[in-house]
Amino acid sequence: MKAYFFSDGVLEWTCGGALINNHYIVTAAHCVHPDFTYANKLEKIRLGEHNLNQNPDCVDVEGKKVCSAPVEEYTSQEVTIHPNFTRRGVYETVSDDIALIRLDREVVFSETIHPICLPAVDEKPPQLATVAGWGSTEDGQDENILQQASLPHVCYGGGGRRDSCYGDSGCPVFYPRVTQGTTNVLTGIVSFGKSLCGIEGVPAVYTRVAAYRQWIISKLAP
Repeated sequence: MKAYFFSDGVLEWTCGGALINNHYIVTAAHCVHPDFTYANKLEKIRLGEHNLNQNPDCVDVEGKKVCSAPVEEYTSQEVTIHPNFTRRGVYETVSDDIALIRLDREVVFSETIHPICLPAVDEKPPQLATVAGWGSTEDGQDENILQQASLPHVCYGGGGRRDSCYGDSGCPVFYPRVTQGTTNVLTGIVSFGKSLCGIEGVPAVYTRVAAYRQWIISKLAP
């Protein structure tokens, strides 16, 4: 998911999120809290996005142009921020950095739009997970094409040159769960990090989704 806000009359993207059913997005609270969006209005929520400069996304396969379905755009019907969310400064103490966005209409799932699973309360994530987003790379440039990185270690990140960065707030950290089939499980949400990204031994900070499973479920409406 990509969220777009109006800032000084210009529509620009700021955060990501994860679709958990056909009505709701999970994201970081600081992405939608008015104290941190500077009164900018959440204008659009885009699903099925990959390349921000193309709609639909197309690639050349053996001389033939192959395209996915166009992106789907939604608006926010309701935003629910965790009641204990607090944040002091950009890189300082933060807690309960999680929020839900209810979309204005039901999502129809497709090859490019499908939900991610919530973890069990006691589920232990593996020591390798993936973060995906359109945030800055090591050269400080924002990416127009969805990027992903495998993050080692229990705290995720700190491996050097593999990290979340500016523009990745609210984006998912996930891992595959293999049962009867393979499904992705949402283990974390990008919250914050140091001013420089991808520094050896300095992981970013993520909201642990399993700790909020019951809160999330309690806020879901039909």
